[in-house]
Amino acid sequence: MAQFLPVLLRLSLLGSVLAGALLLVRLALWEHVSRRVYYYLWVLVLLRLCVPLGVTFPVPVLDVENPFAVLRSSGAGAPPSAPEVPTVPAAPGISEDVGPDAAEPGAQTLPAAPDTPSAPEAPEASAQDPLRVLASPAPWLALWAAGALVCLGWYVRGYQRFAGALLQTAREPSEEARNILGELDPRGRVRLVESPAANGPLLMGLARPTIVLPPGVDGDRLRDILAHELTHARRWDLLVKWWAAGVGCLHWFNPAVYLIRREIARACELACDEAVVKEMSPEGRRHYGETLLTLAAAPPAGLLAVTLCEEKKRLKERLVSLVWYRKRGPAAAALAVVLALAVGSCALIGDAELTPVPEDVRWKTVANPSDPEHFLMEDEEVTLFETKGFTMAFHRDIYDQLLIFSGDVDNNGDWVTLLSVYEKQSYEESMKDSGLGAGFLGSITRSNQAQYEQYLMSDGSGQRCFARDEAYYYFWNTATDVQFYRSAVTDYSEADFSPWLTLEARLERTLTDFIARNGLNAYSSDGFFGRDFTYDGRHCYVSFVVDSYDIDLTLELSQPVKKGEEGIWCVERYVDNRNGEVYYSFAMETPLPQDQNISAAEHYQACQDAADQGAYPELLDPLEAAKVWLKNCYHDFQDETLDRCATLLGRERHIN
Repeated sequence: MAQFLPVLLRLSLLGSVLAGALLLVRLALWEHVSRRVYYYLWVLVLLRLCVPLGVTFPVPVLDVENPFAVLRSSGAGAPPSAPEVPTVPAAPGISEDVGPDAAEPGAQTLPAAPDTPSAPEAPEASAQDPLRVLASPAPWLALWAAGALVCLGWYVRGYQRFAGALLQTAREPSEEARNILGELDPRGRVRLVESPAANGPLLMGLARPTIVLPPGVDGDRLRDILAHELTHARRWDLLVKWWAAGVGCLHWFNPAVYLIRREIARACELACDEAVVKEMSPEGRRHYGETLLTLAAAPPAGLLAVTLCEEKKRLKERLVSLVWYRKRGPAAAALAVVLALAVGSCALIGDAELTPVPEDVRWKTVANPSDPEHFLMEDEEVTLFETKGFTMAFHRDIYDQLLIFSGDVDNNGDWVTLLSVYEKQSYEESMKDSGLGAGFLGSITRSNQAQYEQYLMSDGSGQRCFARDEAYYYFWNTATDVQFYRSAVTDYSEADFSPWLTLEARLERTLTDFIARNGLNAYSSDGFFGRDFTYDGRHCYVSFVVDSYDIDLTLELSQPVKKGEEGIWCVERYVDNRNGEVYYSFAMETPLPQDQNISAAEHYQACQDAADQGAYPELLDPLEAAKVWLKNCYHDFQDETLDRCATLLGRERHIN
């Protein structure tokens, strides 16, 4: 059993990588791949997640003893510099003292290591050492088993409850429904019942597949419904769904598995639709799509069955596939074979064997893949648009489909809109019909440090930071509502969205060119979210638990300006322990009012200057600073509640 968890983690990683590759296939080749082929490719992902067999793949490394060493070129023939090893912060409540001023009153310290490393430790000390307990596979195996059993119990219990409700209320269907089923399934392999407990048509049961109809289904829709569910039964889609649920229980700790299950369910329905309508006329496909819209319903949570329709918000893709369905030719068949071989080969990879890099190529200079010239589009392919001192290049073959407006400063004079891009047809037709001006594809704006910090504390809806320079952050802003518009369209479920989607995809390449053409740097959130702490130096943790308000917070505090006895403390972030969410704070908690146009660093410097003159003594104590933040920024608590419920957990050091 000691090898079980490492094998499971390896399978989980390999399956996640294979799923990511398959998602890239969908993005690149979606219009050229049969939905059935795409569905069955996901079965290979399920195999990779649960079969601990495969081919060992050799991976060259610089140092077999240290395979995670970073290759850094420092000139031809020169060996790379040693990689920096980050310091792992101690757990809250433990202090790592450095220097004579590092000790804090009441802080805990780690026990000194024994002088003789080889001396055996006493059983009592070993049993009390939490690090030794965590190093053992036993608690992790128990944790995995508990999670797997909870997931499995949830699925089985949900299925039993719903299946029981169906059995109790099941009744014979109408004669018309029985006749159509007999025509479509002459061998009678699938049972048909009607139940008021079903909020939509569904197929359930592995040993004896049963189609369940809700009461009052229009007879005109029965053939579409039964053809859909019988297709699921013939292809054993229920078995795949149970298999995916079992894999989800096995890898419950891996967030990618939930995405994989969702993608399998999505591909299953698209493949079933494709199989049902492949022999239909355009009128038949339209009728089938209307059936999907008519019977759309949300399936019961946890139900292991296949339904004709899920939520209406998921129907758009299925309806578009029906409208644009076409039979695949030999080229599509050849592509399916290539994809099956490629994905199958990747699924066969079971492990990696580290092999040393040959000495003669070990220290060769590595080409810089971030060379800006690599991202520039060819000038003969683009039309240039000048705005506010910046140049943006648009592909010439889409330029005539766009309306581009030069931007300006907003009312506060802070956010500068460099340009806005609209789809020309949507804009012109909506202006003619209503004067509203739809068709917004996106705009480029820039913000200073203070505004960027406000963005980090927001939900980021409709905004994406994609570039930066020494002074500004650059954002691509998109609409949060539907902007596609056509005067002649009355039913957008049947509209052709392909021109709009093409423009959105092509503008992504334009943004990459914008970075290189204007000498900007590509933005990465790792500069902020990738750090353990916002500010370097010492850190404290404060617990705030108020049972009567159902509040359970852990506040993380730092000294943003000056370290030591004279430095002020701030709440840099906090964790809501009820849901595990992390929230960030920038210069909001101090008594000194903050100007929203200055950055947190400037604000904290002003607070520190005031504290040096004797103001805000409460900010010099981390527990009191936490109470100030709780009262000013979280809720107007009574002082008695703050004193009773706020507790200093401990302090720790982090690398500078």
